[in-house]
Amino acid sequence: MKYLLRYGEIGLKSSRVRRTMKERLMANTSRLFRQEGGRCAFREEEGRLFLESDYRDASAVLARVFGLVSCSEVVETSSSQQEMIELCLEIAGRQLTRGPSFAVRVRRVGNHPYTSMDIARQAGSAILSAFPELKVNLTEPDWKVFLEIRGEKAYVYSEILQSPGGLPLGTQGRILAYVEGAEGVLAAWLMMKRGCWVTPVFLKEKRWARALAYWNPDLVVHRVGLLKEMKDLAEVEGAMGYAYPWRLEGVGAEDLKPAFYPLVGASQARLERLRERVLEPVGMA
Repeated sequence: MKYLLRYGEIGLKSSRVRRTMKERLMANTSRLFRQEGGRCAFREEEGRLFLESDYRDASAVLARVFGLVSCSEVVETSSSQQEMIELCLEIAGRQLTRGPSFAVRVRRVGNHPYTSMDIARQAGSAILSAFPELKVNLTEPDWKVFLEIRGEKAYVYSEILQSPGGLPLGTQGRILAYVEGAEGVLAAWLMMKRGCWVTPVFLKEKRWARALAYWNPDLVVHRVGLLKEMKDLAEVEGAMGYAYPWRLEGVGAEDLKPAFYPLVGASQARLERLRERVLEPVGMA
């Protein structure tokens, strides 16, 4: 299987930083695949990063990679109009149960004897001819066929699967995160999304570590008797600061510094969305 990987913030960095972050992104992804018993290989071409793997749950692994915004399982073909249209028809035939309306989205890079609109019209017409029960809906279709043309190659896909986004894990230093419940997990996860290597610290229950270990199987967990003992632990771990689960009303001067409060300002609706995103995969939402 081949996947098109999309990253966001990494693309805004300088060329040197971008290269370093992409290397970390690929290393983190490879590590996750190995831990699941799979393997993967990367190929980069003209600003696009592709991954190939024979691991059957590759999309589930990619959904846990910090730094990736989204991914799509793609089928590769040439940029020949006939071959692209035939592949679009094949992909469309697999989507019929999702509803009667569809749209074709085309992106193109390079010099070709046709425009993106030409190919979108041709693919749409071919799909309608093959499946006359369908109808085109360009605003809210039940499903889409995506076609990305890059030079002499083209990639067709039907799904865009979401990943966490942010920055690759481990690119922004080490943080100790105080975790004593669900909100502690959410705060730690948000720091992980910002690229920090997070070490959770517990006073009592360590069961919440299971939620964070899903996102980072190399997680190291510590338990302390008192919150202030985190300071000694930070020196041992080489941590640059502390993350707390407090909301705005919980921030206090007694917290160890530098202190990070990723949940400050979060609405209840956002907390619920985070719970679903972070805790639901491990049955702890």
